[in-house]
Amino acid sequence: MTISASSLGGGGIFHAESFVYNQTIPIGQSGNLVTIGTAGKVTKLVWLVSTTTSPEFDMSVISDGNTVVSGTLADSNPNAGTFFVSSLYGNSNVLPSAGGLAEITGEFITIKKNTGSTVQPLGYSYVTGSVK
Repeated sequence: MTISASSLGGGGIFHAESFVYNQTIPIGQSGNLVTIGTAGKVTKLVWLVSTTTSPEFDMSVISDGNTVVSGTLADSNPNAGTFFVSSLYGNSNVLPSAGGLAEITGEFITIKKNTGSTVQPLGYSYVTGSVK
């Protein structure tokens, strides 16, 4: 798993304009699974996990063309060597060696399956808004 610190964003006060929650990427998808965002707005990916009890291997999250994190996407009980996105990353069920990110920010964010097809359903949620 790799995490790029240069892609974590920041600055200004975020004003949320819409919240899209509990979206699903089904089994059998490949390549760029979904790109979220709106031109001229800020998008925050606030939840991304495998929604089963098994992880999804070889995944990436790309923010504005920069790979922020790449590796094994955690399931509902993150283990060492996996990553996930959730504001609940401090949960006591999460091993400290799991790569928990509270959010990933950018204008456009792509969730990608690097090789093969998804074998687990994936869940994601995001907020779109502006920084003032």
